[in-house]
Amino acid sequence: MLGGGLAGTYLSLKLKERFPGIEVIVFEKEKNPSGLLRTEIINGHVFDTGGSHIIFSRNREILSEMLSYLGNNIVRHKRDTRILIDGEFVKYPLENHIYMLKPEDRAEAVIGFVRVLLKRAKMPKWHPKNLLEWITMFFGDGMANLYLIPYNEKIWKRRLTEISADWVYKPGRLPIPHWEDVLKAAVGIPTEGYVEQSTFYYPKTGGIQAFYEGIRKRAEHQGVKFLNSTYVREIKERNGKWAINGKYVVDKVFSTIPLAELTYALDAPDDVIKAAQDLDYNQLLVIGVALKRQTPHSYHWVYVPDRKIIFHRYAYISNYSPENSPPGRGSILIEVTIPRTRKLTDEDVLNIKEQAIEGLIDLEIIKPSDIAFVKCWYNKYGYPVYTLGHERARSKVFDYLESIGIESVGRWGSWHYWNMDRVLMAVRELLSRVSSNLHEQE
Repeated sequence: MLGGGLAGTYLSLKLKERFPGIEVIVFEKEKNPSGLLRTEIINGHVFDTGGSHIIFSRNREILSEMLSYLGNNIVRHKRDTRILIDGEFVKYPLENHIYMLKPEDRAEAVIGFVRVLLKRAKMPKWHPKNLLEWITMFFGDGMANLYLIPYNEKIWKRRLTEISADWVYKPGRLPIPHWEDVLKAAVGIPTEGYVEQSTFYYPKTGGIQAFYEGIRKRAEHQGVKFLNSTYVREIKERNGKWAINGKYVVDKVFSTIPLAELTYALDAPDDVIKAAQDLDYNQLLVIGVALKRQTPHSYHWVYVPDRKIIFHRYAYISNYSPENSPPGRGSILIEVTIPRTRKLTDEDVLNIKEQAIEGLIDLEIIKPSDIAFVKCWYNKYGYPVYTLGHERARSKVFDYLESIGIESVGRWGSWHYWNMDRVLMAVRELLSRVSSNLHEQE
């Protein structure tokens, strides 16, 4: 198993549960694995250093299993998430809470939505060419200009005409407005959107890493071996088996590491490596702000489409659990995406941190005197970006991997913008597909 993050650890556990007679070894380059599900606790303040993560799923079986890894270490929440628009904290999703907008914005939102609703009715075979078309033709210009266009430009750091729309059709990824809900919202009747996320769960103690640790401990109990601080630089086929770094010989390779790194280790053909390199992504800088007082709102997280503010989202992570900050204090988690082409220097990180803090102050979320301390965490792989050539490049890589018998899964192993529950479902689907071959090897 290559990679000891969520996908690799969960897959290793499921392999041992289903085939207890086989040996499973996880190769992980970090000393302390967990991928983006890493938590750091500083002076009683809990920060999830890979960004804000919560536990939810529309699949009840998957959700039940996810919660089982936490036992009683669970906090249940009714989502209270906002979009900061012209100084107003409008409830998310926007289309379900148009009544919270200023009157002129409310009118533009409804008029724009009805206009594209009528337009699509005359175009039954219409399909969006890119993300910009998807936004404007499903939501209308009003909601698009107020929120969706500036927010998505900020998080993806690309022109929206360069981003594919296909991924947003996947279940649970982005909510699509229902005309009845929009019209109800226009007259002030609240409705609930993105319902699978409207109730979510979070570890009471230990931050989001507690969820990962629950899976890892169970995997270790089943006999999975973790080789941390082991970077996989070479994978060679030898007499029907695979040699890892010239030292470890295994029968089967499963991978959850980024596809480009996998193709390098395999010394894949140039066209395959080029396809993997074409798969785009954004880096992620996470900034934790410890406060000397409680957070100013009871919200969970806030989307910020304002182009003058450097971050796209901040979370009141101390509201995720009463154990996430000392009594009488609070914590904020800020996320800033950075294009993969930008090489960050220490000075860049310092400037981004300062701009992020200035943004919180300009938005009147905090005062300078509220800050106890600030810390940054850099994540090279933050968000997969679905550029227009994404599926073509991805297919090229997977055709090659299939031809040599290597399975790859996970957010970076599949190069999909998946929530945690979707990662678990993909692992299950993979196991169902390869089970017969593994039975023969057991």
